[in-house]
Amino acid sequence: MKITFTVSTLYKKKFAAGVAMLMLLFFSIASYGFTPNPQKMIRIDKSQLLTVDEVFELIKKQTDYTFVYNSDLFENAPKVFVKKGLISVKELLKKSLSFGNFNYKLADNGVILLEKKETAPQGQFVVKGTVTNREGDALPGVTILEKGTSNGVVSDLNGKYEIKVKDENAILVFSFIGYQTKEVKVNGQKVINVSLMESVAKLREVEIVSTGYQKISRDKVAGAIQNVQKSFYQNSYTPSVQEGLQGSVPGLQIISNTSHPQAVPQVLIRGVGSAFQQGVGYVGIGGTSNALESPISLTPGSPLYVIDGVPTTDGKDLSNINPNDIKSITVLKDASAASIYGARGANGVIVVETKSGKPGKTRINFSTQVGFSKFTMIAKSLNTKQLQELYVEGLINNPHNGISNEQEAMQFLLHPGGSTTPFNPDQNTDWQDVLTRSSMMQQYNLSFSGGDDNNRYYISAGYLNNKTPLINIDFSRLNFNVKYDAKVLKKVDLSTNISYNNLTSGNYESGTSFYSPFRSMYVLRPDLKIYNDDGTYNTKFNYGINPVGVLNEETREIKTNDFRGFANLIYRIIPGLSLEPSFSADYKLLDNYNHYPANIGKGLIHGSAYAIQKNTSTYIWDARVLLRYVFTLKKDHLINTFAGVERSATNRNIIFASADQMRSGSE
Repeated sequence: MKITFTVSTLYKKKFAAGVAMLMLLFFSIASYGFTPNPQKMIRIDKSQLLTVDEVFELIKKQTDYTFVYNSDLFENAPKVFVKKGLISVKELLKKSLSFGNFNYKLADNGVILLEKKETAPQGQFVVKGTVTNREGDALPGVTILEKGTSNGVVSDLNGKYEIKVKDENAILVFSFIGYQTKEVKVNGQKVINVSLMESVAKLREVEIVSTGYQKISRDKVAGAIQNVQKSFYQNSYTPSVQEGLQGSVPGLQIISNTSHPQAVPQVLIRGVGSAFQQGVGYVGIGGTSNALESPISLTPGSPLYVIDGVPTTDGKDLSNINPNDIKSITVLKDASAASIYGARGANGVIVVETKSGKPGKTRINFSTQVGFSKFTMIAKSLNTKQLQELYVEGLINNPHNGISNEQEAMQFLLHPGGSTTPFNPDQNTDWQDVLTRSSMMQQYNLSFSGGDDNNRYYISAGYLNNKTPLINIDFSRLNFNVKYDAKVLKKVDLSTNISYNNLTSGNYESGTSFYSPFRSMYVLRPDLKIYNDDGTYNTKFNYGINPVGVLNEETREIKTNDFRGFANLIYRIIPGLSLEPSFSADYKLLDNYNHYPANIGKGLIHGSAYAIQKNTSTYIWDARVLLRYVFTLKKDHLINTFAGVERSATNRNIIFASADQMRSGSE
């Protein structure tokens, strides 16, 4: 077969004048061996049902073969289900002719002779049923053969089949690429439904990885690319996808230095890229006010995220997604794999693809999880008696204070003078116990998916409620996602995705200040009371910052609303050449509200109740047009080349307001 390719034809079309955009040109070359005639590979552009004659036409277009057979030989033959991808001529012929008794011979001049075998008459015992995978999804294109004969059929788009066998003691053999072959004895059964299991060895051979711009077989990738196993992020108890990736891929490091539920962990691929990169370990909470930020610029050292083909530098775009809506996660670790993204991919790229609908009946999936958590490995602090013994021993051993016995030391502790809070031997407060709790997490996921060859849909909703181990700090996440794929015209495919994510949580002061509950549980004395005798909070220590009162009385609420939309069009101009425009938009609204009452904490220090409101809105859009051409060169190389233009913009607005001298109940 002679293939002629002229590079100049890709560049003769001019883009509209005045467009000043970045041009990207990428050649991905993968070598694979071709053995003589019968192993010649046939490219199938889409999964579909074809007649036997149409299969022969497909082979003739891509090879030098011709077919010789009687015109009525395949008049009543069932259609053949062919799957998108590459398949050898030999395998395609075997699949197409598996329904009946046929011989085919390959002549030296490339002519394939077809003839029907003479067979003994078949019986009239009819068996029918449905073939599915272990998830219950219909499997079209499964070959069902009567063992020891060439009598066979192929399952239709809904996985259904019907076959006539010679008698009720026949054995049926079910086989499908990527699945384990299964034999079933008929034993007089007229309905036999079969579930096939995936073949691990075969699946590994055809593992597909995504680079965001293309999908390619794993064995044809030269760069350091690795898929993440689904067990790391699906059905996970972690509030963000990133936390679930820890330990999933060699060289992928997840750093989280806070237990805040909306914090975005730092992600590093193969370590820090520069000795001068500041901000490693940054989790999105900055400043003493602890306003949860949503940075639109890439955190130093962090990778680029590509979600359904849309690049983003904000880790919250990934952490906001329901992990159960994710189909695959691929990590591009080295420069060759991530080169298409330029400087943005200098720290590696994480490519995320969400689930889509599959042809067949509507599938409804519901899952729920319940879990419990509690802080572990907390170093226990001294109780009041132990602290008293150390104080007394220290005072006696100090030669400069004139204290020589236990009675004098206790007298000093009970009446220290100045601003020091007197020691109370009758009070024993376990600050670790009162500031933490055993908490419960609940998660619910519901999805609907289905469609046919021309339309596929996937609709999902998820709800997560996580009461953290720190008192009065709760986290909830609501996700809603709609994905629709359609074959608009014979040469045009459309994919759309709309999602909404809502996250709400409490907040707390972090760092080493007296406000931090984690610092307080270690440094506060156990002889200090939480409440006064009248039931009010005790504020005569720690500058009036009673950590229990601060967590219970101060309002620190963070709400995130995230709206995302994506549309992609593929127009196949000629075989191998396609035009692929796409557009995405993302709107985030971050609402951070803090109210400090006058009787405790910051309000007490300030002298009155006050409130701070900060709203941050971020709008990001991205438009891209690719012209892609895929072809084979000299029968030895598959070349995927594309050129494109891309433009994106970000608009961020911040509104800040504060109120002072607030009356009680006005919050």
